[in-house]
Amino acid sequence: MKVTGERFIPGQMYRDAEIEHFHRYTAVQNLVNGKIVLDAACGSGYGSKLLSDSAAKVYGLDLSYEAIEYAKDRYQNEKIEYLQGSVEALPFENASVDIVISFETIEHVDGQTQRKFLQEIHRVLKEDGILIMSSPNKKLFTDDRQLITTFHVKEFYEKEFLLFLKEYFPFYRLYNQYFSKVSNIVGETEQALIPLNYDYQRKGLFLIAIASKKALTFKDSIDSCYYYPEEYSRYNDKLQIYFSSNGVYNESDCFIHEISNFPGVINETIDLENISGRYFRIDPNNVSCSLVIQNIIFILSDGTYLEGVKFNTNADKCDGSEYIFYSKDPQILFDLGKAYSIRAVTLQIKVLSSNIDLYPEYMHIINENTILRENLHHIEGLSQEGEYLKQEREQLKQEREQLKRNVTQLENLTNSQELSNKKIVAENQSLQLENDQLHDELTDITKSFDLVKSKWWYKLFNKN
Repeated sequence: MKVTGERFIPGQMYRDAEIEHFHRYTAVQNLVNGKIVLDAACGSGYGSKLLSDSAAKVYGLDLSYEAIEYAKDRYQNEKIEYLQGSVEALPFENASVDIVISFETIEHVDGQTQRKFLQEIHRVLKEDGILIMSSPNKKLFTDDRQLITTFHVKEFYEKEFLLFLKEYFPFYRLYNQYFSKVSNIVGETEQALIPLNYDYQRKGLFLIAIASKKALTFKDSIDSCYYYPEEYSRYNDKLQIYFSSNGVYNESDCFIHEISNFPGVINETIDLENISGRYFRIDPNNVSCSLVIQNIIFILSDGTYLEGVKFNTNADKCDGSEYIFYSKDPQILFDLGKAYSIRAVTLQIKVLSSNIDLYPEYMHIINENTILRENLHHIEGLSQEGEYLKQEREQLKQEREQLKRNVTQLENLTNSQELSNKKIVAENQSLQLENDQLHDELTDITKSFDLVKSKWWYKLFNKN
């Protein structure tokens, strides 16, 4: 298959790119263990082959017939099935795939296709499945380097990438992949100690996200580093000086200088060939070490000096004037304020020790992380208990309010009954009064009747 730059082909492109591409696939091998995996836009097939080392089944999908045939010819085994197809219409049943891998694909299609692709991934993933997707960070990959990539249609800035994923996957974890002698993948929120390299910004040219429909667990992590020993070893026992106009350092813009006194006192003047730069990074060596920076002098092309320039470091600890680097990439960083033409630099650095035993520090960090996670679980437990108590309190509050309403209703009924009783008593009293009056009237009538009757009998008796 012809190298065009659209697809990565192992053995036919530069080594740094090979390390970056291989690293992404090797970093997720633990996550795909025993799973059904879709490698969307699998290209030449090398990634599908790497995934098959631990996955139960791998489907390699690509739009290109040539790429699929190339993959079948070079990276086929019994656990891989290569398919020609589009990311807009994934040829799989609903909820049939455990993991979808999409490395360096999304930027090759337009916005409409990107959304359709994400919708299709959501459809084919199982409810507890995960998506692992990478994309260039547009700011660092393109804008800062003023790079035009012919095959990239729509790249993402970091916030854009996250908003895009959240349309269908509310839970995610973001990682940065950067390369400086070795490839590193570092989580945004993880406390990580990278033993072979350290980047003080922790921002990479590539964004990698693990996304899911459900909350991710701690095991869903891909923090790692990847390198070829023979590639890395060429930097050992060498001092490196990087220069840049914008603060982004590339391996091509670097002077490598052999040093003979490490550990010990470095007191050397290094020719920089009148290079122009504002930002400089000096890496004294590629081993863990502790050192004292006594003096660094920049010699300008016109013969003048820049001395006492403020600097930053990526030291893990600072004890007075001693800087302690646990990582294997100690860095001293300078911002000269503006670009200068630099003829040479004089270094006066006292290296106190090298190849520091990192085991105690690793164990310290591991213990700290263990305690942190235990505390987090405890807090989550307290949070759940607090939520339960909150619900209980709310229920009691509702019951109390109902009881108040019942009491009020009873009081109203009681008051109503009292009023009714008073009314009845009053009515009874009124009836009693009327009865008494009727009784009196009846008594009077009876008396009158008796009188009339007596008179009638009297008259009748006298008449006879």
